[in-house]
Amino acid sequence: MLLSNLNLLATAPGGVARLRELILTLAVQGKLLPQDPADEPASELLKKIRAEKDRLIAEGKIRRDKPLAEIGGGAAV
Repeated sequence: MLLSNLNLLATAPGGVARLRELILTLAVQGKLLPQDPADEPASELLKKIRAEKDRLIAEGKIRRDKPLAEIGGGAAV
């Protein structure tokens, strides 16, 4: 249905912006592609990445990241 009305949506006032918003929303919700129930949670992948990074730091192959500045709480400039 969406594809059959794509031309109408693209030419409507604000249609392209609304289409972009819809696509972004669907992407964030994971609805653009089929989901694989065998995929591990992102939290597990992040743990593996952290462990590998810590190993590389310990071996001297990479440097430790500089701490990032805090977000928010400060006065606007």
